[in-house]
Amino acid sequence: MLDAKDIIDELRSALGADGPAHEANTLADWVGRCLQEARNDKRAQDVFEDIELGARHGEGRYTSSEKARIAAALGDTGLDVFMPITATKCQALQNWLSDVFRPNSDKPFTLTPSPVPDLPPHMLDAAAERMAQLTESGALTPEEVAAVAGDVRKLVLDYANSQARSAARRMEDKIHDMLLDGRWRETFEAFVVDVSRYPAAIINGPVLERRRRTRWVGDSVIETEDQVLRFRRVDPRRWFPAPGAESMDHAPWVIELREVTRLDLEQARSLPGFVGDNIDYLLSIRDGFSDMEAMEGVHGFTGGPQDSPASTYDVRILTGHVPTWLLKDAGADVNPDAFGLDYTFAEVWVCDGVVLRAVTDPWPGRRKPYYVAGFRPRPGSLWFDSLPRILRDLQRSANAAQRALVFNVGMASGPLVEMLVDDVVNEDEPDRIEPWRIIKVQDNPLRGNAPVVRVHNVASTTPHLIATIQNYSAWADDISGIPAYVAGDPSVQGAGRTLGGLAMLMGNAAKGLKRVVGTIDVMVIEPLVSMMHDLIMLYSSDTSLKADVRVVPKGVSGLLQRELTQAKAMELLQLVLNPAIIQTGVVPPEAVPNLLREVASALGYDPDIVAADPDAQAELVSALQRAGVQVAEGEAALAAEQARSPFGGSEPSGPGGLDGRSQPRVGNQDAQAMADAGLSAATNG
Repeated sequence: MLDAKDIIDELRSALGADGPAHEANTLADWVGRCLQEARNDKRAQDVFEDIELGARHGEGRYTSSEKARIAAALGDTGLDVFMPITATKCQALQNWLSDVFRPNSDKPFTLTPSPVPDLPPHMLDAAAERMAQLTESGALTPEEVAAVAGDVRKLVLDYANSQARSAARRMEDKIHDMLLDGRWRETFEAFVVDVSRYPAAIINGPVLERRRRTRWVGDSVIETEDQVLRFRRVDPRRWFPAPGAESMDHAPWVIELREVTRLDLEQARSLPGFVGDNIDYLLSIRDGFSDMEAMEGVHGFTGGPQDSPASTYDVRILTGHVPTWLLKDAGADVNPDAFGLDYTFAEVWVCDGVVLRAVTDPWPGRRKPYYVAGFRPRPGSLWFDSLPRILRDLQRSANAAQRALVFNVGMASGPLVEMLVDDVVNEDEPDRIEPWRIIKVQDNPLRGNAPVVRVHNVASTTPHLIATIQNYSAWADDISGIPAYVAGDPSVQGAGRTLGGLAMLMGNAAKGLKRVVGTIDVMVIEPLVSMMHDLIMLYSSDTSLKADVRVVPKGVSGLLQRELTQAKAMELLQLVLNPAIIQTGVVPPEAVPNLLREVASALGYDPDIVAADPDAQAELVSALQRAGVQVAEGEAALAAEQARSPFGGSEPSGPGGLDGRSQPRVGNQDAQAMADAGLSAATNG
């Protein structure tokens, strides 16, 4: 495998010391060489074979190689039989994953603020000013200042925590809204299908696009063309990670062969980073382009005509580290600080040798906007062992048994007849068999007492073959970790015939699913939402959204909640709220709100919305009283006092987000231009 430096050296020697004569082609050559290396590595890992296996077996059909082998051995009749074990398991996995994520499908994550947020300077200044006022007014003696100062700091910290929770909820709603606008639901449904079938399921996003949509402006609805952030399902056949990449963070680059329309390219002219002249040149010389070199021999790929108005364009998109001198020579706006580096993080679009886009540092943290998950991880690889690959040998054996069963049933359905044709008299149709038929024969002394017609019955091996197929189905349950009762099989025996027993079986079966769901949480949901959070932090002008938070995916937690938390928590809550229990006085009054908070937290809700924390309320009232703030009587007055700012008036104004940060500027000119022209519009829309 060629090293990136080796490729640079080869290009330099081929193009001369003064650099390339055709700058765009040089960068295109680099992308082409990277694609070739990734394609060879992908073929060496049998990924193309696994993709075809998932596409065919996931739909209950034979692969091309299987068809050839069966046709050579049995003819075309053997191709009519396929035992859909793999297709059934794939469908069961899709339904199971959808059931896990469906309650959280609108918001498959939550944001939790930092346990100890940084206190903004303007809040500390306001607290100090309030302390000075209390001291000057005589409400505090110099001896009480030190004691009250600690209470005031705790009060400020509680207030900052409260505001951070509010900012986190607003950030959740903002990201949720952007996910829905970006077609997250449709993309995730397609992603779940890919998880069940292919060696990798990939989501790309957010992708900046121009789309027309309707919106309210004043009291009327108008149609506008806005820049929006979209999410896409990536075809695993068209995705090429760098050889040897173990994760997206450690991959030096990834390449996607994206299929775009002529309209997509025309709209891309106005997006930041695209070279309009190069797009015009490509559209003028091509009415379509199928990248036959990249997709040669790939299952399901048929190159279309290149001069048809309805054709699409295959664009090579490389995201990752690119030699700095290639970007500079190609005209990209490279950060001056990167001139001394061999590589610069960039996103490059190439179609038919024409560079359509070359932008450096396009995403926060130099992250690649691709999120990958699968069924069973392969150590040291971005590819996974797919469910069809795991069941491949068993599926082929079950197909062989099913073909034998069908053949045996056909052979045993009627007799085999043996007839001495020479001894039959005036018989035009000796091979015709029907009831009550009389066959006239002539005497033949050589025949003796032997019958002219002999009937032989073919022995049926149907029970044996059916038992074999059932064993294969049972083995598929163990190998895949997806038992038949998950798909609604009513024939489950033993403990599964009772509600409690079935719940135990489902809990045990869910252990394998938790691994898949956990992979999706860690490798897809968390980094994707983190990317959205960082984009909003960088480019949104709404500082009320900004706080120090962390992303918590809900996939595995949602599964565990449905297994244990919901039923047990509701049972305990009903027991505590029983009037007979309450009248005994066994349960203290603060137990009910505490239990409500625990149930809400276990179900993924903010406990502060469901019930107030009694301990926190008591501490807050005590701190307010020590600080000289009068606390009114009654629950309504306490709630109103708690909602007030601890600074003796309205909330102080200050720069930046609630954690004290101001909106940063991006150092790189390309990234800043993208923020000003594209991402700012998308995140503020």
